[in-house]
Amino acid sequence: MFSLKQCNYILFLTITLILSSCYSFTGGAIPPHLKSLFILSVEDNSGYGYPRFRNEMNDKILDVFRNDNSFTLANYGGDAKLEVVITSISDQTVSIQQGELESERRLTISVKAVYYDNVKDVEIWNKTFSKYQSYDISNPQVNRDNAGSIVVEQLSNDILIAVVSGW
Repeated sequence: MFSLKQCNYILFLTITLILSSCYSFTGGAIPPHLKSLFILSVEDNSGYGYPRFRNEMNDKILDVFRNDNSFTLANYGGDAKLEVVITSISDQTVSIQQGELESERRLTISVKAVYYDNVKDVEIWNKTFSKYQSYDISNPQVNRDNAGSIVVEQLSNDILIAVVSGW
């Protein structure tokens, strides 16, 4: 026979286990009538003049949504639409070495994303996202591209989370 203390402990663990399995993060806030998502090609209105980040963001956004499986991706139309525009890209000096030589730079990418319900013909949200990554200038182009890849991945994940969670 169990003591009262043991019974309370077992009851507490059982309730905790049951309640913890009730919460689901992914897909929790997607309206039930939205099954498919059309993702427009990413536009770059930053004036930075380096198409790599636009192309990479376009590919990464498609990848994160494809891997998440919250939506069926549509080639056109869809129940919902996502539009992402790069609004600014800046590449600024962060630190200077002795002798006034720069040693580190920071790449910042900002985007505007609009999530639209095509079924009800209403904008769900319109948000701005911004991320940055510092990089060493010992090999500037390679390190800048690597920093850009990190920023693009972070932005893509933030947009995915905003869509599927309603944040």
